[in-house]
Amino acid sequence: MRSLPCPARAVGAAFPATAALLGAIVPILLLVPPVPSSAAPALKPTALTKYVDALPIPSVIAPVRTGPSGEPFYVVRMTEFKQKLHRNLAPTAVWSYNGSYPGPSFEAQRGVPIFVQWIDDLPTRHLFNVDTQIHGAEYPENPYVRNVVHLHGSHSPSASDGLPMDWFTPGQSKTAWYPNSQPATTLWYHDHAMGLGRLNIYAGLAGFYFLRDAGEAQLNLPSGRYEIPLMIQDRSFTRDGQLFYFES
Repeated sequence: MRSLPCPARAVGAAFPATAALLGAIVPILLLVPPVPSSAAPALKPTALTKYVDALPIPSVIAPVRTGPSGEPFYVVRMTEFKQKLHRNLAPTAVWSYNGSYPGPSFEAQRGVPIFVQWIDDLPTRHLFNVDTQIHGAEYPENPYVRNVVHLHGSHSPSASDGLPMDWFTPGQSKTAWYPNSQPATTLWYHDHAMGLGRLNIYAGLAGFYFLRDAGEAQLNLPSGRYEIPLMIQDRSFTRDGQLFYFES
């Protein structure tokens, strides 16, 4: 979905305190040799028994402080860790938001804007081979690990929209401001870096963002433990339980 255009200077004019938080990112290029081709062959899907693991339900993230005008302020770190994805697989290396795959869920209210500081603590070596022939992934102009977060479907100002070229690198962070001005809906946040989006999301960088309002509350829909979020993804694995990405 398209986001509503809103230049950064317009946001600063209306919200002067916000402009100070949405500062420029200092570019640091951390370049490493390419990742070698995957040696382990892909595991056949039929090798895994179905319906033997409990459905993982992401936790709900809580703000760590308030912004300049009392807005909830969240901090999310992108890290690499190992998570057991099936009882018959060894722990799998994935990329995460706050050590969770999928990432933690946001619970936001319409008309209550929030800040999120996205911190890149990922390693400088990618989980997969990076195709440097793709636009935006040319090497050595661009490092192999770059990230930026896009809140998909949100009416966000351009400075916080996670545009593909607004990427930053490990050791850096960027603070986004989400106005939450639209009706209740289910959104999702995900990586959006130019030339790397497919790899970064496949590695695990995605999560839910629930926007609530009074109209939804009046519908008496299932809530709390009766509201089960479902994120459907397909993944292939190597025989040693690691993610397998089919290269084109």
